[in-house]
Amino acid sequence: MDSSTIDVETALELHKAAAEKGFAFVDAPVSGGISGAAAGTLTFMIGGDKDTVARAEQVITPMAGRIVHTGGPGMGQSAKIVNNMMLFVNLEACAEGSVLAAKDVGLALSAGEQTGVDLPAAARSTTRAQTPAPTTSMVAAKTIPETNNTTVV
Repeated sequence: MDSSTIDVETALELHKAAAEKGFAFVDAPVSGGISGAAAGTLTFMIGGDKDTVARAEQVITPMAGRIVHTGGPGMGQSAKIVNNMMLFVNLEACAEGSVLAAKDVGLALSAGEQTGVDLPAAARSTTRAQTPAPTTSMVAAKTIPETNNTTVV
């Protein structure tokens, strides 16, 4: 069993090499980080034939919060790469939003108001992906020109 995150081609080579030597093999990368490992709540994405995956599950279960048989050889690595890609896309979106907010909060608020977005409701609906967590909130200061007062949205 290989639980590292490697490329799909290497995973396929490992499956082939193991089979040539008479060994069963699964590619089983994980998600959940150090805290998931400590808590025994890792997600394992397993690629391999059904019988070998069933055998591997017996070893993996004490470490796992979730075990997903993603398909044949190499499919565990494929699923992990997609998982990482989605994570990085979300991180990039957050970074871009932060840059926009830092440059011009008024522009973002104005766009929301012009399109009829209920900004406090939108802020309450924002949650962290993959991990149950309290909702985050979006707070911005806006100066009302007529009164020169600042309000928090």
